[in-house]
Amino acid sequence: MTKLENLDNRAKYLPADLEEWLHSHARRTDSSPYEVIKAALEAYLDVSRTRA
Repeated sequence: MTKLENLDNRAKYLPADLEEWLHSHARRTDSSPYEVIKAALEAYLDVSRTRA
C-alpha cells in the first residue's frame, strides 16, 4: 500500500474541506499529502530537515 492510499484510508479523520485542500495542494506541488503535512509541521516547529 502506498502512502497516498494509506492517507486515503484515514480520510474519515479529517474534515472534508481540509482533506480536499490537502490533496489539491499535494497535486499542485507534485508531492504527497504526507509530504505537505510534514513540510507544514517542520515550518511551524522551525525544524530543519537535516536535523536528526
